[in-house]
Amino acid sequence: MKLPQTLPKNSMIKELTSSGKFRTRANKAWRADILSKSLCDDILQRLSPYLRRNGPVDIIDLWPGAGVWSSEVNNFLRPRQHILVEPDTKEFQDFLKPLAKSKSCYKYLEVNPWVHGIADLISKYLPKKQIQSNGEHAGTSKESDTLLILVNPPLTTSRKQHFLPARWWSRFIEDCMNFSTFNNYGRLQAVASFPRREARSVIPHAIPDRRRPAILTEAVASHAFEIAATHDPGTWSPLIGWDLTVDSAAHVARKTKENNVIIPTGREPIPIPVTPEVEYDPRRPCPYAPRAQTEQSRSWLADMEAGNTTNADALMKKRAKQALYKLRYDNRATYDAYQRAERVISIDQLVRRLSRDAANPNLDFKALKPLDDKIEELKTAVANEPVFAEEKNVRIVLSLIDSNRCARYSGNFDRALLAWDRRPFEPLLIDHEELFPSDGELAMFYFEADINSSLMKGLKEVDPMQRDELLRIFDAFCFSIGTRGLATVGELLSSIFADQSINDIVKAVPSLATFASKRLKSDFDNLPKTLHTKPSRQQSGEPLDPVECFQENLDYDLSDVRVRSLSVSTLWDLAVEYQKRPSRLDTVELNRAVGSSLTSFRSGHMVEKQLH
Repeated sequence: MKLPQTLPKNSMIKELTSSGKFRTRANKAWRADILSKSLCDDILQRLSPYLRRNGPVDIIDLWPGAGVWSSEVNNFLRPRQHILVEPDTKEFQDFLKPLAKSKSCYKYLEVNPWVHGIADLISKYLPKKQIQSNGEHAGTSKESDTLLILVNPPLTTSRKQHFLPARWWSRFIEDCMNFSTFNNYGRLQAVASFPRREARSVIPHAIPDRRRPAILTEAVASHAFEIAATHDPGTWSPLIGWDLTVDSAAHVARKTKENNVIIPTGREPIPIPVTPEVEYDPRRPCPYAPRAQTEQSRSWLADMEAGNTTNADALMKKRAKQALYKLRYDNRATYDAYQRAERVISIDQLVRRLSRDAANPNLDFKALKPLDDKIEELKTAVANEPVFAEEKNVRIVLSLIDSNRCARYSGNFDRALLAWDRRPFEPLLIDHEELFPSDGELAMFYFEADINSSLMKGLKEVDPMQRDELLRIFDAFCFSIGTRGLATVGELLSSIFADQSINDIVKAVPSLATFASKRLKSDFDNLPKTLHTKPSRQQSGEPLDPVECFQENLDYDLSDVRVRSLSVSTLWDLAVEYQKRPSRLDTVELNRAVGSSLTSFRSGHMVEKQLH
């Protein structure tokens, strides 16, 4: 189905809105559909290094809508089969039926993807025999076959409905972790179009937004990055701090230039605006703290601008004075948060230095004692700092600490915890006029599964009879990050390893040492300086960093490390270690112990409702 360069948008919109219920903003529902061919072309050009064009490809296309994006992907990849799955036939059949008839590779299904999952669709419509005997690539091995998932799930129309796009994504990743689901394919890819808020659940920009969908994605992805998005105002920037925002963007800009990534004209990202410096209060002077503009700070700046005009009345001048006071307070609070976080981060740097020096065979207890004492002195000073008057300021400081730890701990953004910090380029800018509805927010991201990820390798090594239990334990830890992200690792460990010391647990799971606070043991000189790490790391032959290993001559403390900072591999190693215990809690008890959420459906305890 060939589409013109400039689509007849007005006529398409007229057809899309012919039904009274479609995409009304009153019910806050539905999804944003691409109507621009040029946007499709720019996205496909950006994805061309990742999408395979010279091998057999099958496409499962969920909620394709009007089919503009679907048609362009089909023309680009020329797949063997392209399954269109659209439950809303009343709105889209006039677009999808002609598209399905335009090529023999298409198959149009009027089923609900929430009911029929990916595994069902593969077994029914892409059976193994059909795949290997169909089209010009007949007889090829499954290792050369690619399955591409295109998905644009709608938002819910009711607050009672919990089937959000991020939840669909979690279910999809669970299918990826099931070895039998995609065993007909050597490569699995997905291009998802989500409302921006939902996309942040999969690829968060700040540690506080890291929840189960993101953790599962990290567990099985070889690639996961945003391709294109509508303008991002940067509401997440205050959670990570201005310095990290700028440094991360600069790192991506360097990679983009080094890799000769083409940025089409008009697709350049819009920089996040910074809140300008205002006249400080001479009674309470405070250095300027750069920070991203928020909706609130923009309104204050507008009030100041209006109140400083020659024709401003008394009310406008009063509002301008109030706005100046609020901007000064905001600057002081931000500066204070930056300073507190910086003090903790500076302690982390000293702890890393202590860890590396403790592994040095030429340094003894006497040589390291001054550094050990300095760390304790600084920690005491931080603990004695006056508490914030507002709870939100405490959360901001903890977010700044965790975000900087997870992004900078290795000194290389490409080893950061969040996929966003490792992004290969900035997302292409989508103009709202290229979407319908035009006030819709959209973020598109690319995902490619890695069958050799540490978690997938770990699953293969486990007895098949024990995999389900191990995944349930791992899931409990993942859910706890979404519900108790501010809980410390020390609290988590005390609830499930109550009979073991922190040192013993870190020895069993050495990656816990990465962010742990460390002190010299009193008998330091009599203890070995051996570095303990997981066997697979030891056998790789790579040089070991003492910071990420267990050292017998140090004491460990995890009371200042939040569980949301733990990597997927660490969470998995904890799950494996817990499964070794002779007496374990059942699924419901474990979830309660770690503070995670669990629906009655997942727990298996379905309570029958009484009807009165």
